[in-house]
This record gives sequence, C-alpha cells and structure tokens, in this order.
Amino acid sequence: GDTSPAIFAQNTFSFRDVLAKVFTQHALRVGFEFSHFQDNDDEFGGARPDIVFQQPWNFAVGTAIFEAVNVNPTTGGAPNLARAYRNSDYGLFVQDDWKFRPNFTINLGLRWDYFAPPTDANGQLWNIKVPNDPVNGLLNSSVFNPHQMYNSDRHNFGPRLGFAWSPEMFHAKAVVRSGFAIAF
Repeated sequence: GDTSPAIFAQNTFSFRDVLAKVFTQHALRVGFEFSHFQDNDDEFGGARPDIVFQQPWNFAVGTAIFEAVNVNPTTGGAPNLARAYRNSDYGLFVQDDWKFRPNFTINLGLRWDYFAPPTDANGQLWNIKVPNDPVNGLLNSSVFNPHQMYNSDRHNFGPRLGFAWSPEMFHAKAVVRSGFAIAF
C-alpha cells in the first residue's frame, strides 16, 4: 500500500491557558487554546505496483482483481509523494458556574472554535474540479492546485448549559447533573 514503506514525520505544537476568578456566587473562567500541526510524510510505497489476486488460479493465469501504482503523469516515473501539510486549530471560551442556591449550581458557557483549512508548505495540494455534466461524468473534469483544501468556517459557536442539584432529602450524598452543549 501507499504507507509501506513510508517516512512519517509529524509534529504538534500546542498552547492553552485558563484564567479563573470567583466573585461571590459566580466562578468565571476564560480560556483559549492554539494547536499547530505539521505533517511531513513521504509515502513512497505507492510507487511500487500493488497487484491483488483473489484465488491461486487467478495468479496462475495472470488475472488480477486489482492493480494500482502511483506514477508521475508527465514522466511515467515514480512520483514525488512527499508532502508538508500544515493546519492550525483555535479555541476561545467563557464559562460561568453560578451557585444559585447552596444545593443548586447553573453552568453557562460559550465556546468558539476555528479549524483552519489544511495547506501544503510546498504548494502541492491538488483537487479535481468535476463539471455538472450528467452525460459525460468525469470526462471533462480538470485538476487544479488550490491554496487550501476547503473554505474556512469561522461560525463555530457552541453554547453550553448545565446544572448540578443535590436534593435535600439525600443529605448531600447524591447529586443530579445534566448538561447540553454544541461541540465542533
């Protein structure tokens, strides 16, 4: 397969921090996180032919059920499969834990996430542009080199709502908790 043999060189750089402050009945938290990913893989295993036979008879008569090899379409030789993918994730949040009563706490929060579209440090991203042609299908398709794999989305706001309640009849030995959140 494409991943054997291969060279995998992957790095993750992360930083996060949370600030917390208690005001009477409110415990406020504000935080952020940042992660940057580098994926410098070279999957040169695809340059070797991959031939699959279903039964020994298929092998004896040379009728494979699957054949594949990665090649450079301009030269017919082995392709350069080394990639330098990059992407970053960002997150911000604010949260308030409000002790409404001694046995009842309400949790309110909002989180924003941004997942930057992956790019290639060497400009080697490729994608196919498929025409809307039901008759010819992929016949008139074309390959292009995009700057990023997909368009970014900066609208990932996720509210959080929850509570913790300790009914008096349990004498602080049991807690009922519930919560709702939208996560990305």
